[in-house]
Amino acid sequence: MSGLAFYGYNSSDNEEDVFFLENGQLEVIAGKNFVNANNNGAGVGGSPIVDGNGADSTKFGGAPVIGFTNSAGDHLVLFNGDDSNNSENLFIFDQQTNTTWNLEFTSTPGHDNSVGFGGLNPQDFVLYNGDVYFVGTSGTAGGGTKTTLWTTNGDMSALIPDTFAVGGIDGGGSNIPTDNGQMAVLTSNNTLYFNGSGDGTTDALWSYNPTNGFSAVSRTNGLNPQDMISANIGGGGELFFTSGNTLLAYNGVGGPKAIDSGINAQDLTAVTFGSTTDVFFNGDTSANDPQGLKAGLYEISKSTIQLVPGSANLDPQDITALDGKIYFAGTDGVSNGQINEGLWVYNPATPNVAPTEITANIEGQPGKTIKLDSANYQLDMDSSDIGTPNPQAQISTDGTLLYFTATHGSTNQGLFSYNPTTNTVNTHVSGTSGSDAFNLTHV
Repeated sequence: MSGLAFYGYNSSDNEEDVFFLENGQLEVIAGKNFVNANNNGAGVGGSPIVDGNGADSTKFGGAPVIGFTNSAGDHLVLFNGDDSNNSENLFIFDQQTNTTWNLEFTSTPGHDNSVGFGGLNPQDFVLYNGDVYFVGTSGTAGGGTKTTLWTTNGDMSALIPDTFAVGGIDGGGSNIPTDNGQMAVLTSNNTLYFNGSGDGTTDALWSYNPTNGFSAVSRTNGLNPQDMISANIGGGGELFFTSGNTLLAYNGVGGPKAIDSGINAQDLTAVTFGSTTDVFFNGDTSANDPQGLKAGLYEISKSTIQLVPGSANLDPQDITALDGKIYFAGTDGVSNGQINEGLWVYNPATPNVAPTEITANIEGQPGKTIKLDSANYQLDMDSSDIGTPNPQAQISTDGTLLYFTATHGSTNQGLFSYNPTTNTVNTHVSGTSGSDAFNLTHV
């Protein structure tokens, strides 16, 4: 499977749905041949409705959709949607059978999920040891709910895939994990890390692997890890994450180390170019700037952290890598009192060349180009349109093309694509004008 999944508004049913785009073909997977998997067996149910409030989340946090190939070779898309009882739940789209499954009202013997899958509200999907792990809600013996770590093997040969709560520390109502969107796998020790609490800790960095179970990483109590990613810089695997205005790194030994204590980093992205892997992010050292225009693109290499030349004031959002280059929504001017954004590119293989704003030909319109200036179409990526304070996942890729959410002229916000090879933009791909596409995910 190599396509794009995203949440967006569907005018045909006046609801937010989940879309799947592959080879130029767009379909709504939230309602395709819908099957309700429950204790009474399979039955056809109504189309699941995506809750935009629950689904809206950040690119490296709270990811509510993921592509996954299970051990049987089934190509699946897992996502968070609203079931027939208006509860946020786990849905699985099987590409081969063109069927969407809803794991609703099931219970797994021997596991603490007494509320069943209703209201599971899955977030933060991540691949680990061949399965999908995610944060979900489960019941407690004393009533109420708590967040915990869940996993599914996506086995579609059975009516209900083996999906269950991993468990962990659940005494006294503790939550493992506590936060949506803060999980990453450190490959050097094959361990899953996340923001969690319990056993006397508050907003600490926790780890889990099947051999050692759950444990809080030393010297992390109160850190509140956010925007967590894993990257192999200089051949060594490390976690990178933020806590407040501090950027930290952790290699799995001892405790995390602060890289910078006042840079206000966000949108961390690992990029491989040639044989080198670095981490890029939006960094801002000028917290007193009332308009927030001092943020620039920063790079963490093997031994340094530096501002990319020419990137100050661009305020890069939705940083995405494609073929070793970095694309992002960046500030390109002020129009009618509003800050507008265009599509920018930076090639880390030529570090002395500043990021440039892309001017591209419009597909199917000879002589027409697209960029924010009076001579061309107005392109406004408007990454502040959905979510706060810094929405992500409005730029992604299917491995070949770059996709992003934007408007041009007086049109509604829709899904655009950019082909770096031909330098062309396709506006409102497959009739997506007005879809307000978000949480774009390569699946």
